[in-house]
Amino acid sequence: MSRTYCYSCGAEAETDPARLLPMCASCVSIARDGEARYAVVREGARAETQLTSDQVLEQLRTGILSAEDHVAGRGRTYLRVDQHPDFAPFFTPHDPRYASLRQQQKAEASVVATRRRRRVLDAALRVAGVVALIGGPVALWQAGILSMDNPTVAGVVGSVGSLFDDAVLTVRKAVDEDVAVEQLEQSRGLPGKEIIASLQQKWPDAPGGGADRMKLAWIGLFQGTREGVESARRELEWAVAVAPEDVEAVSVLAVVYAELGDEDPELRPQGVELFRRALVLDEDHPAVLRGHAGMALAGDAYGEAAEKARQCLVKIPDDPFCNWYLGAALVQLRQFSEATDALLRASAALGDAPAVDLELGRAAMESCRYAEAQATLEPYAKRYPDDPGIHLLLADFYRQLGQYDKAVSHGQLAAKLNPTSRRTRETAGVLLLYAAERPRAAADLLVPLSEEKGMERDERARILLHASRAALGAGQIPTAIRLGRTLTEARPGWPPGQLALAQALLASGDPAAAEESLKLADETAVDEALAARYHLEAGRFFTQQNRTRHASFELESARDMRPDWLTPRLELAQNYLELGNGRGALDIILESWWIDAAQDQGRDPVQLIPVEWPDIEALQNRLVKDIPAGSALGQDVPMAIAVLETIHCISGDTDCRRARQMLEAVRQERADDIRLIAWLARLELEEKDGDGAEDLLGLIRASEEETAHILALSGYAAALRGRAADMEKHFALAERIDPGTSTVARHHVYALFAIGRTEEAIALGREVAAADPGDVRIRRFLLEQESH
Repeated sequence: MSRTYCYSCGAEAETDPARLLPMCASCVSIARDGEARYAVVREGARAETQLTSDQVLEQLRTGILSAEDHVAGRGRTYLRVDQHPDFAPFFTPHDPRYASLRQQQKAEASVVATRRRRRVLDAALRVAGVVALIGGPVALWQAGILSMDNPTVAGVVGSVGSLFDDAVLTVRKAVDEDVAVEQLEQSRGLPGKEIIASLQQKWPDAPGGGADRMKLAWIGLFQGTREGVESARRELEWAVAVAPEDVEAVSVLAVVYAELGDEDPELRPQGVELFRRALVLDEDHPAVLRGHAGMALAGDAYGEAAEKARQCLVKIPDDPFCNWYLGAALVQLRQFSEATDALLRASAALGDAPAVDLELGRAAMESCRYAEAQATLEPYAKRYPDDPGIHLLLADFYRQLGQYDKAVSHGQLAAKLNPTSRRTRETAGVLLLYAAERPRAAADLLVPLSEEKGMERDERARILLHASRAALGAGQIPTAIRLGRTLTEARPGWPPGQLALAQALLASGDPAAAEESLKLADETAVDEALAARYHLEAGRFFTQQNRTRHASFELESARDMRPDWLTPRLELAQNYLELGNGRGALDIILESWWIDAAQDQGRDPVQLIPVEWPDIEALQNRLVKDIPAGSALGQDVPMAIAVLETIHCISGDTDCRRARQMLEAVRQERADDIRLIAWLARLELEEKDGDGAEDLLGLIRASEEETAHILALSGYAAALRGRAADMEKHFALAERIDPGTSTVARHHVYALFAIGRTEEAIALGREVAAADPGDVRIRRFLLEQESH
């Protein structure tokens, strides 16, 4: 066997000299598939076959083809390479491609120089006197006649040693052809040698056929399923084991390893090492250009992934793989319009690529286009019923819509199909804990998961929190305490963690230790919404111990942080009654007229934990019991009870007829009470009576300063009456008074739909849903309208 070059494309090849052909197997394949476009005249002779643009660039990089040679393609006459419109940019200073080519040429020249030196040394070893040439100075040095302290002598001896080492390598190459690969790796500094050796040991009989292996690998990756990815991994490992310098196989396998790193943490660093290898082999190979985006995407670096994908598209315009990566990254960055455009371009170019369709479904779901998402995700699940990824996605889809039975079912199926995945087990466990209220089943998944290694701090803290809650709910108190302590050690001062430990310690009968845990909570470490949730649960913690004043402080903090959150207000009303503060309890209830009572009960329990309201009926009974009917405060009790009944009905828990009767009865004595009129107006709007609502709201606007809430209700009433101009005026004023309020925007959505501007309603509804991940009602509304 000897080493030679294909005359057509310049690729180095191994062949039998007796059967040397002018075209290598790669060129024959390209010619057969009709991909070649350029004919080349090099050194006065024409190549036997046409070349692809990549092959022309490879010849320029290696120096086989120069600027003065000629190339023709796309029906043109022969032109100098540096004057051909397709390749002139590589010879144009200040063009990025010019600098890239020069850098590659320098690197290749260094490799060629190394090889040339070794060939010279190989010849030098054959001449007489080589032993004297090498041995003489060395012998003098060894005899002590020449001193190594002399720089000249040291340089001569060092050079002689280097010459001798290179000569030995050349001799080894003559004996063993594999040394050629070793020399190339040494000259280029190729990483990943241990990984290559491991793959070759793992697949000693790996089949060849690099192109076939890559085709099968892409089929698996386009499928988008776990089984497809594993199939692609096998094909790529075979390809790399047989051809460790196959840039495309090495680069794509690197990305696959990085993606699988979530399930097998050892694979991610191997993926990085393989990608470094691909970069050294050919940093401008299309697979490497794509790989930059794929590696960033696998590492959840979505901004970098989008940037690298765009850079890839500059160098490889309309490349479907780069569009795929760009779309997937932009979905995570919530830039849905551009993401969808990129994914549609990828889908059109790739044809049957379910993985791209799946990403389109994810983009539709995350951008609140629920009917479109459903139309994509459900057929995919039927096509691949055993893929855990689609069930994980559907679990999230149905959770967002508040269809918790379906969400839990898909979450459990995903965990069953992929029991090694942390993400699937966490999703299933969280749904079981909060949505299905099955803490024992949740603990079975979450507790073992919390004890696994290799998680980042935030992920580990999140799983420990859920696992501790599940263990406590399942009555596994020692386990809950242990997990809580581990959590507070991992994230000291984190309010949810300190609270979880406190709750477990309290359940164990150690209230003093529990309170000490709460004292360590640092609410500045979380955002306002999470801090409000912490204070609500801390209030419940103290209520459980009958420490009513401490509970009062925490509940007041929750109310002050989230004034439009009804849950802490109702619990605070109960707390005030315990403290004998009837006036405070009544004021909290009566002054809640401006809050959207439907909002809290339409919350996603996973996004907003907890959302449970206190017992409305028990609160009504407590008002009657604690506040004497004949007292001054007693005059407000009937109205407070009527308001609580109205809250109950608007939230969807009861029929509103009883609430209307109670409000009308109170109005006979308090006809001008603005708070009462506002609640009556809400009932009219619930029943879609725009005229009745406008009559009542007009009274409020005439007698009180206009608030954003009243104006939003007025806008909805105007829409029900078909008064578009009045509707727009009211919502414009509401937005000016309180910009960005979700309650105003939500009523605007319903108003636009009521007046027949459905497309506008859907568009605004998507904005509201995206801004408030916990709002289940608006999501259900969107699915219903889109389905029509």
